[in-house]
Amino acid sequence: MSKKKKTYDQKIEEYTEKLKIAQREKKEFIEKKGRQLWTKLKSPFMEKEKAIETLLVDKDKFNVLFEGIKKILDSLNVNEIKDKKEE
Repeated sequence: MSKKKKTYDQKIEEYTEKLKIAQREKKEFIEKKGRQLWTKLKSPFMEKEKAIETLLVDKDKFNVLFEGIKKILDSLNVNEIKDKKEE
């Protein structure tokens, strides 16, 4: 019986070690995929971020953007939406 128990303990130890290895490999794989995904997304993301920064820094461009947004909001007639919510 003690010989069987020892083999069970060895198997448990072996499976525990395999589990640790699998968890480490999974973590490394996820990190690698994350880096690959960021590499693919980084350029478009940075370009959009740069465009937004340019709009916010340049007062003339910002005012044009602000006026455009204001016109869109005015065309939606926010008062009508508020009236419908109150009913």
